[in-house]
Amino acid sequence: AISKPKKIFISHSKNDEKFVTELIRLLRLMGFERDEIFCSSVPGYWIGDGKKFLEEIKTHFMDYDLFVIFVHSPRFYDSHIALNEMGAAWVLQSDHSSFLTSDMEFDKMDAVVDNAEISVKINADDAKPRMTSWMERILKWFNKPMVDISLWENERDDFLRKVNAINYTSL
Repeated sequence: AISKPKKIFISHSKNDEKFVTELIRLLRLMGFERDEIFCSSVPGYWIGDGKKFLEEIKTHFMDYDLFVIFVHSPRFYDSHIALNEMGAAWVLQSDHSSFLTSDMEFDKMDAVVDNAEISVKINADDAKPRMTSWMERILKWFNKPMVDISLWENERDDFLRKVNAINYTSL
């Protein structure tokens, strides 16, 4: 089999753009380049002008070996496109991980990626060790060097502080 270039695809609701912006910032600090990250709502990482949204997502699933990061939120489950992305990742057996926003509960995860799978719930007591485990896994998957753990802990804690402060009632 021909190996495809690896890329991160962040599957989310467009209403969770603030969360995804912070996640991209963290990924960049972990050593990922702009062209290694794809998502639909953050400028510079999104679909270019003149391209069809669903076709571009399909092209990414076909042309890249994707590591999909799902941002589970009540808004995600209201998005047909996000649920279709999850289904495509499931069918293609894409490697993936999940983050739950502070206003999302495990028992609401009722699609093909469900609550039986280990996820990072950003306001849970185990968020910090789960995020460190996630960081190690994604860097290994991409064959990237590990980040300095003391720098990581500062950046991880900053990420958690920022995403836990997002006010979802105003969306």
